Amino acid sequence: MEKAYVAIGSNLGNRKKNCEAALAAFSLHPDIKVLSVSPWYRSKAFTLDQQPQPDYCNGVIELTTTLSAHSLLHYLQEIEKKLGRKKENERWRPRTLDLDLLFYGEQILKEKELMVPHPEMIKRIFVLQPLCDIAPDIIHPLQKQAVRKLLLFLKKASATDELQPWDES
Repeated sequence: MEKAYVAIGSNLGNRKKNCEAALAAFSLHPDIKVLSVSPWYRSKAFTLDQQPQPDYCNGVIELTTTLSAHSLLHYLQEIEKKLGRKKENERWRPRTLDLDLLFYGEQILKEKELMVPHPEMIKRIFVLQPLCDIAPDIIHPLQKQAVRKLLLFLKKASATDELQPWDES
């Protein structure tokens, strides 16, 4: 069994329900056991063209699995597709669901299809905060720092804190 962490985000449709539907899909897989779920957060969408987008609902789940990292990635992609994500949605576009594999045990993978730890996670408060809520002392295998320290560094370096607890408004 490997412990893994997955970031969940949605900024189209009923965002929180989309995230909760993804969570339910994890619970249905016989080779996945959900251990913990972070609180849900609201964050601003990053855009390249400054076009307004709905805010994201974000969270992180901790799970154990007997699936390989690649099999888990394929399951994440299957969930995204079942919940309405269209792959023509490139980066920076709104999406019904975005699932990112953050950590898979202590493995470091640098492949075209899969990079673990997720290469952008240390720059994203909407990933680090919910991850810190459920696993503050997990060590990033490349940064050699606990997640709580990475979050603290990011908060000090960031001029704005665009993350808020999720509410239904």
